[in-house]
Amino acid sequence: MSLGARLWVLAFIGFTAFVWVQRLVNLANGDESSVALSASLSVLLLVLALATAVGLGAVALNGWRVPPPMAVATVWRLAAAVTVVVWVIRATQIILDWRSLAFVVVHVVLALVSITLAARLWQQAPRRR
Repeated sequence: MSLGARLWVLAFIGFTAFVWVQRLVNLANGDESSVALSASLSVLLLVLALATAVGLGAVALNGWRVPPPMAVATVWRLAAAVTVVVWVIRATQIILDWRSLAFVVVHVVLALVSITLAARLWQQAPRRR
């Protein structure tokens, strides 16, 4: 695995963990109205980020010389797909809700960064042979 590929995977893991841990902090502080849905989505994405990190660790143990095994690639693709679906739904909800312009802009930017990183993660996963 090239250094560039590793950096994209690490960026996806780090950014996803940052965004969704912060979301859980907001939930704990009582800043959210739909607690059950928000908590469920946040935990799901954190689990996928963790699974992706574990997969990256498995690749690292092989000295980065080989592409990730198909199980890891499948987890990466699943994490990427779920991230895109969640952000498309969430961004649409935020845009259609009565929120301040600043709130909408920040969340649309978060969505775009997450989707971009998910697309790059998808590209790093090898195809079945």
